[in-house]
Amino acid sequence: MLNKVIWLAVIFPLMITVYGFVRIQFFADYLYWGAEPGKYLVHLLGQWSIGFLIASLTITPLRKIASVNWVKYRRRLGLAAFFYGLAHLLAYLALMLGFDGAELIADLYKRPYIVLGALALLLLFPLAITSTKGWQRKLKRRWLTLHKLVYPAALLLVGHLWWQVKQDYELALLITVLIAVLLLVRLTPQSFSLLPQKNKAVDQ
Repeated sequence: MLNKVIWLAVIFPLMITVYGFVRIQFFADYLYWGAEPGKYLVHLLGQWSIGFLIASLTITPLRKIASVNWVKYRRRLGLAAFFYGLAHLLAYLALMLGFDGAELIADLYKRPYIVLGALALLLLFPLAITSTKGWQRKLKRRWLTLHKLVYPAALLLVGHLWWQVKQDYELALLITVLIAVLLLVRLTPQSFSLLPQKNKAVDQ
């Protein structure tokens, strides 16, 4: 049952994106995503990406604190974070810039937080590529070291988020607190775990 719920959660943003596209393109509901649909979709995909990253970071704290072992779902959630992050970037390039290189350069000067988001996505790329068990066996302990890139990626996303917030800070604050708490728990020495650990699973 939980496996189906995770799959549904992963594809849900894609489903609502397709639904919105159909409403706008085929039912002339041009204001379905507001007056700036491209900007709305870009922000929505970015929020989903951060949401899935937070979900993937939750797996280890859950096992440490509550002995809930959902490690097998972490890869799926992490890949969803990367996929929607990539979709976020592509939507920005296509819908807001029209793939215009000159516009991109000008926008980087006006919105330098874009660089932070791009760097975060760049750090997530090798994690997505090497997320399989085959790569885990091939890289051995280096796999664990490589997948610690999720920490700076998460911090870059926090910076990416705060740098562009001008009002309504509640969501940014909530995301920041969640990521801070999750990183703290993940980096806490084993002796500080609230429950004894049995059959320790591989952490990233």
